[in-house]
Amino acid sequence: MERCTAGSWTSVLTKRGAVYCSGCNNQLEGELAKASGGRIAKKYRDFFTFSDTHEKKPIMFSRDNAAVAGALAEAGFIVFITNDETLDPLGVLKLYRRRDEVEKVFDDLKNGIDFKRLKTHTQQSTEGKAFVGFIALILRSRMLSLLQKDKATETLTLKKAMLELKKLQYVVTSDGEEHYLPVTKTQITIASALGLALV
Repeated sequence: MERCTAGSWTSVLTKRGAVYCSGCNNQLEGELAKASGGRIAKKYRDFFTFSDTHEKKPIMFSRDNAAVAGALAEAGFIVFITNDETLDPLGVLKLYRRRDEVEKVFDDLKNGIDFKRLKTHTQQSTEGKAFVGFIALILRSRMLSLLQKDKATETLTLKKAMLELKKLQYVVTSDGEEHYLPVTKTQITIASALGLALV
């Protein structure tokens, strides 16, 4: 990788294979070090050689430098330009890879929260609706993140989770007691993933 500064802009030339070798290969080596023998997946066989793959023993392996060099030779280049001179090349690449997350969030704003058209007639109402919309987007993104991180709800879509939570009924009795009407196991699981207590 190479980094050169011109004024306040930093141009980062990143060879794809170099990023793979310094980042992904280290990750793959960590995975192999923890694994036991048996059938070796192709993603490991492409850049490593193996001397012992007995099913009940740790895997004996070494990096295939010739294969890595061959991948580097055919990798090509990607050029990034940034005005943040504190970032190293890998930091720029990681930031760039997050663009997909940003695009999906704005897609949620337009489609998930129905913000394709503001349908407002004054600047004040436009700013107010945009503010409420971004608050809703933050909450939506946070809920989706929590659901995906929990093993019990990682395959559940946000739409299904919201439909399930809409069925909740909360009552206040005449003597001031507050409680939920009987809740389902699914509702409890979703609430738990979101850090809420229903019982």
